[in-house]
Amino acid sequence: MCGARRTCQPLRSANDRHRFSAADPSTNGGPQRRGFGIDVGGSGVKGGIVDLDTGQLIGERFKLETPQPATPEAVSKTVAAVVREFGWTERSASPIPAW
Repeated sequence: MCGARRTCQPLRSANDRHRFSAADPSTNGGPQRRGFGIDVGGSGVKGGIVDLDTGQLIGERFKLETPQPATPEAVSKTVAAVVREFGWTERSASPIPAW
């Protein structure tokens, strides 16, 4: 559930998870190209399904606080937790700031 600061809490049930396939039919009858985008920031690690043709977010995003200290190992575990919330198994992309 997202609060006023748009920080989402981890979901507790598999039924509550966001499930999307990598290619769903679009309105023009062709496959919609989807990817999983991840944003690693100083205050949060956010992720969501992205339309690869428009760059627009599809559905809700999910955010966890960036771990402190933000070591590469701790941040990678947080990124993995965000991806798991969506059940995403395809490729994903993330711009990572320099440590």
